[in-house]
Amino acid sequence: MIKAVLLSILPMAAQAGGWEEFQARCLDPYENLFPPIVAGLDSVGTSVNEPGYRLSEREVLVIELTPEDAASACRLDDQTGQSEAAFDQWITAAVAAGRYEKVSDDTWNSYEWIEPRIAVQKRQQGHSVTLRVMETDLES
Repeated sequence: MIKAVLLSILPMAAQAGGWEEFQARCLDPYENLFPPIVAGLDSVGTSVNEPGYRLSEREVLVIELTPEDAASACRLDDQTGQSEAAFDQWITAAVAAGRYEKVSDDTWNSYEWIEPRIAVQKRQQGHSVTLRVMETDLES
C-alpha cells in the first residue's frame, strides 16, 4: 500500500526540485523500509557501487550500494544548494515531533518508530549541499 502511494506521487516529484525528489525517492522509502525509487530517471555516469540518476543539470540522486558507514544509502548532490532550506524546515519539524534526534552537527538518527534505524545527514561545501539518508545498525 505504502509503495503504491509512493509510486503515485512520482509524476509530481518529476516536476519538483531536489528536496522534493530526495524526499519522495529516498527519504520516504527508507522511512517505510523500501529501497530508493529511481523509476523514470536517466542514469548518469557514476561507479558501479554508486549509480547516479539525473534530476536536473545540477542535481543528481546517487544510490550508495556499499558505503563504509551504512548498509545502504541514498543521497542528493545538489550543486544549487536550493534544497537546504526545505531540508532544514523538515528536520526541525521531525526533531520537534520526536521522530529524529540530533547526534552531531550534520547528522540526525531516526528515533523509536523504525528498525533498522536510519540516519539523515546534511553536508555543505560552498553553495552545494548534499542530503543523505542511510540505514544504520543502531537497532534497539
